[in-house]
Amino acid sequence: MFLILTSLVMVSCSESVSEHKDHKNKHKDDHLTLTDENAASQKWFDNEEVFSTSSGYVEFTTGFSGTVAIFTGNSKNLTGYIDLQKNEIELELDLTTLRTGIIRRDSDIFELLNAFTNPMVHFKGTFEPAFDQNSNMEQVVKASGKFTLNGIERDITADGFLKKMVAGILLDAGFTLDIVEHDIIPPRIYTFEMFKDQEVRMQADFAPGKLALLE
Repeated sequence: MFLILTSLVMVSCSESVSEHKDHKNKHKDDHLTLTDENAASQKWFDNEEVFSTSSGYVEFTTGFSGTVAIFTGNSKNLTGYIDLQKNEIELELDLTTLRTGIIRRDSDIFELLNAFTNPMVHFKGTFEPAFDQNSNMEQVVKASGKFTLNGIERDITADGFLKKMVAGILLDAGFTLDIVEHDIIPPRIYTFEMFKDQEVRMQADFAPGKLALLE
């Protein structure tokens, strides 16, 4: 574990901040499947109350104190739904679907997050203000609720926006995750210690209807 984490720091140090930003922006563009082209002219889903996703994108960013080491992990397996009538949102992710670009580093992350013992991350809460189905603009929202990681539940608040699209709703949101609050101790190598705060970002396309796997 020590040797692997040491290599994790060395590899991470070789990744420049500019490369990280380019990598992040690339994923942000690549994963989206909905388009807002001519959204205002399309007949929308006036009678739909629930929208769901099974392939949302999640990315976390972390690093080590005392270094320029920054690395990201991501998954395209975020599932969940948005209920417009109840202003409710529920999201879930299998941690074993996270990838950092290096297999050995993936294994370290799985071990750190206890992914094989408690693989599911879960959030359920409500958002405000209510979604305006007549607007084609990005609508700033704040979601508050219960977030479960490593089997431990904590209250969190996430900021982001919802946007009406031709085929559904786009969610873009983020929050800072303190892994120590979930009984996860950041690893230390010599004088380098992984940040306890992980920046989490998510984007997902929600289509009308609730998927059977979410029932």
